[in-house]
Amino acid sequence: MPYAAECGHVVTSGGRPVFLLPNMAARHRRGERVCWEALASKMGLSPTDIGGGTWEAQGDVATFDGATLLFFGGRTDRAGMEAA
Repeated sequence: MPYAAECGHVVTSGGRPVFLLPNMAARHRRGERVCWEALASKMGLSPTDIGGGTWEAQGDVATFDGATLLFFGGRTDRAGMEAA
């Protein structure tokens, strides 16, 4: 069963909603991405692979007063944060 706190993150790119897919650190959790990609597509979002690095998505994102902050450290590495 997928864990929703690290499902991905919705952003706007070129006026369209884009769903940034996670790059999970734990091997046993990497298959969750397939579930989130399918759900995002059904919701009309564009699932997008961020590329390299480890980025565990919403677990390392915060929004304050309209600004989105991305973090790295315990779960997400710097390369994943920068790619996202």
